[in-house]
Amino acid sequence: MLCVKLTNWYFTKAEDMMHFYVRPAIKTKNAKGRQKTMLESEIEKYLVKQVKAEGGIAYKFVSPGIRGVPDRIVLFPCGIMCFVELKAHGKKPRQNQIRQIEKIIARGFDVFTIDSKEKVDELIVLKSKQMFSKEVMPL
Repeated sequence: MLCVKLTNWYFTKAEDMMHFYVRPAIKTKNAKGRQKTMLESEIEKYLVKQVKAEGGIAYKFVSPGIRGVPDRIVLFPCGIMCFVELKAHGKKPRQNQIRQIEKIIARGFDVFTIDSKEKVDELIVLKSKQMFSKEVMPL
């Protein structure tokens, strides 16, 4: 299995796993000068918008009876798929989420934990490169 290391991404498990965890992004300040952190719902809306702009679909993933599954199943053109766990800035996955992520990774799927719009953009770039490489490969 080929693993790629990008700026601001690092592995959380053995080097053969494709799960990347993102470092917390810098907090911004609101009008009153207080630190403002981006909500998970804002990042999720941005992810859906960016995936749609690339011609993909970001399905909300809910699995009744199984806790801790990733928030989104993201499907890109050319058969590219990944799971995305969204978090507010600086938040980390809970233990039950980590267990589910590890199960998915063990079956060969990509799982990304994202806590900022910048990390959404990096995911889009990574998957766009995969789409391009599939488009130019002869069958």
